[in-house]
Amino acid sequence: MSMTFTPGKQPLPLAAVDLETTGLDPDRHDAWEIAIVRRGADGMVNEHLWQKRPSEQALLEAQPEALNINRYHERMVVPEGAFALDMTGADGTTPITLGELVKQVHGLLDGAIFIGSNPGFDAGFLRKMLAAAPWHYRPICVATLAAGFLYSAEPTEMPDFGHPFSTGHVSRHMGVRQPGPGEAHTALADARWAFDLYNTVLSSPGDRERYRVNLTDGAR
Repeated sequence: MSMTFTPGKQPLPLAAVDLETTGLDPDRHDAWEIAIVRRGADGMVNEHLWQKRPSEQALLEAQPEALNINRYHERMVVPEGAFALDMTGADGTTPITLGELVKQVHGLLDGAIFIGSNPGFDAGFLRKMLAAAPWHYRPICVATLAAGFLYSAEPTEMPDFGHPFSTGHVSRHMGVRQPGPGEAHTALADARWAFDLYNTVLSSPGDRERYRVNLTDGAR
């Protein structure tokens, strides 16, 4: 898959981000799982995953539906007495402090293009945690990006995705697999999906032509 960048300019790092949270309101709820799939300016791709314990107040005010969807009680593995785990390594059991977590996440997002599905949601929780927004000022929603590409490729052949755009419909039309049962609503799987969808939209002209052919052939 080839990527095109402006000649003479160093490409910015790209960070596909996904969070799992205790609810929808960053003022009352907390992120408890954070994943970043980062492509550096050198083209190297690395994956990062953390879990952190929400505050007691955030758990008291947690939305039960949110905890059920992201399976908080099943998947939370941070031991009692620890603040967070860096799960990036092979064993995934490295306890870290709040300061270490903030430093790691801030460093990976500093100056990066922030991408995700509805990135404003994740950015709100990260601003709260980091007390800053170190990423590039223009986050990119991958679902909106893909829908725009599909409509422009063959608008008369496209169904109405509705608003907001259905990530499932957009992914199927782009040929990008969404996280399946057991993977959906886990931070790393969703961040990988956002990274794949972004790269597919920005793929080579030959790949773009393939999507146009699929649409005119009636592929759905």
